[in-house]
Amino acid sequence: MTAAQLSRKTGVPKTTLSEWLSGGNPRDIKKVKIVADELGITVDELCFGPFERKSPLKEMEDEIFAGNFDVILRKAKK
Repeated sequence: MTAAQLSRKTGVPKTTLSEWLSGGNPRDIKKVKIVADELGITVDELCFGPFERKSPLKEMEDEIFAGNFDVILRKAKK
């Protein structure tokens, strides 16, 4: 998608988009949100690039599998 096409779809001026693309800082967060929504990404992804999302369990995997554990089985109460 070109800057002109994105401008038409979002209403954000092409000059504003061009300024952002050349490293300028956005002045209106609402415009950033409109562009992110049109592109189907988050504001964070638009501003900082894609990132890998990790599940909380994946982040704790080393702690979970480290060391020795005692496993106790007992009949569940009804």
